[in-house]
Amino acid sequence: MGCTTDFMHWQIPLSRRFRSLKLWFVIRSFGICGLQNHIRKSVHLAKLFEHLVHEHPFFELPTECLLGLVTFRLKGPNYLTECLLKKLNQDGRVHMVPAYVKDKYIIRFVVTSPQTTEEDIERDWNIIKVLSIDLVKDC
Repeated sequence: MGCTTDFMHWQIPLSRRFRSLKLWFVIRSFGICGLQNHIRKSVHLAKLFEHLVHEHPFFELPTECLLGLVTFRLKGPNYLTECLLKKLNQDGRVHMVPAYVKDKYIIRFVVTSPQTTEEDIERDWNIIKVLSIDLVKDC
């Protein structure tokens, strides 16, 4: 017992210097232009998702899109949105997390990966639409 060292929890400490070192590594790896392009692409894809949600009559956008974050919910009581999120995460093709805004249960959709494409956003939206239609039919 205890003969091996557990390296799983070893990491660079979160002091001020080391937080800036992490940013330095990102800038060094991608460059300023690469980082700017990644942020612009994430914002563009989030705006695309926001537009798709806005156009659908079952959904509402409780907050504005911020960088790569879009929050949305099903119109109606909170339990509908809770059921949708549960179905989405159980389905396993997408993963999202909940939050509350002004006592409304919302779902957070975030674009973070540099490999995310418009096709990925449309695929995710279609998954959300299909599961929400099934949910609304059941209620």
